[in-house]
Amino acid sequence: MVKQMTEGRPLKLIFGFSVPLILGNVIQQMYSWADTMMVGKLISNEALAAVGATGAITFLILGFVNGVTEGSCILLARYFGAGDNKNLRKCAVNLVVVCCSVVAVLTAVALRFNREILDIMKTPDNIIADTEAYLQIIYAGMFTLMLYNLGAGILRALGDSRSPLYFLVIASILNIVLNYVFIVYFSMGVRGAAYGTIVAQLVSGILCFVFIFAKCRIIRPERPDLKLQGNLVIKICMMGIPMALQYSITAIGSIFLQTAINNLGSDTIAAFTVGEKVLNFSWAVLNCIGVALANFCSQNVGAMKIDRVKSGVKATLRMIFVLTVVFALILLFFGKYIAMLFLENNSENVLEIIEMFFRIQAPCLFALSMIGVFRNVIQGTGYSLQAMLAGIFELVGRSTIALGFVGKYGFVAACVASPCAWILADCLLIPMYFYVMRKLSAKADYEKTLSA
Repeated sequence: MVKQMTEGRPLKLIFGFSVPLILGNVIQQMYSWADTMMVGKLISNEALAAVGATGAITFLILGFVNGVTEGSCILLARYFGAGDNKNLRKCAVNLVVVCCSVVAVLTAVALRFNREILDIMKTPDNIIADTEAYLQIIYAGMFTLMLYNLGAGILRALGDSRSPLYFLVIASILNIVLNYVFIVYFSMGVRGAAYGTIVAQLVSGILCFVFIFAKCRIIRPERPDLKLQGNLVIKICMMGIPMALQYSITAIGSIFLQTAINNLGSDTIAAFTVGEKVLNFSWAVLNCIGVALANFCSQNVGAMKIDRVKSGVKATLRMIFVLTVVFALILLFFGKYIAMLFLENNSENVLEIIEMFFRIQAPCLFALSMIGVFRNVIQGTGYSLQAMLAGIFELVGRSTIALGFVGKYGFVAACVASPCAWILADCLLIPMYFYVMRKLSAKADYEKTLSA
């Protein structure tokens, strides 16, 4: 169901839009947890470390794909907010072409250099075979992972955050069932977890596009819309590529960090994997609110209602402050017990490392949530290139700690790396937000003067 967000109370609209996104991400995190639990419980802690060692690399490759789709769909939301249905349809067609082209190139490159990247990252010998096998399947199925993200992005640009949730629920249940079948009955090890993810994502992506063509007549292309438009391709790339690079730049810092952690042994890799999984649950919720805000801002910028953008940001900041306090307390007091769900045997050494992870990172959650707000606002208002610079700040913070301090101070330094990266990114994003708001307000005033 498409929905305009240019009228009504900002807090109600953003919260209402974000609830299905949050539920969807919670479900996605739950089946990601299920993947990790099955690998850790049904195979071994070494297998868990093998899958965990892929996190930074998959974030680099798949994050680039997701960045292209998310950034480009902001352009769709702008056309929808402005009521420009003709360009809306053309943009959707060109967006599909751009995303498919990007995925084709990335798939070829990732498969070709899979082992070389793992060697550079100093992946331990006892897990490198499983890590390589898992990544090969994920890379080969990259198109299926893009399909759902693109379909869901199109629906969200039209104000529909509920339908992608329903398809994600189906995919999540299917993924858990397939993982169990592949791992237990077919004894496929970590390959089973990868195949389960790919098949489930393919089903959810197909469902998204079937729904779009059946129900969203406003975006259904007509014959003249099927031509490739050079100007639209450029606009899509200008919106999507900076956001994709931002994900990738952030991921490079994570790769530096993962490389440093790989030198600390498989127990530390397993602990870091579990800690990241639990922390990512909080980030998924907080970032969903940011994504909802980005769509809200994009539609209102299309309608030149800049004051509504500012009101939406203030309401969102109040909301995430409460949530970050709740999540931080949960991680500090119950994080250890949640982590036990992922481990084959509750090794005291692994659990102590995980507790240290939460003690350092949980109090810094608000800095992370601020990135989700201000980066999404800046992207949603069309300044993707400026938002990308925050990724560079994150890269500097994370890689400096990883390269300069993890070798000397061990896992404590590894835990400090991400909070340093978040704080550095906020130091850029907050002033950038005020700069963007001034620019947009001046533009809106100028257009009102011309109209008068």
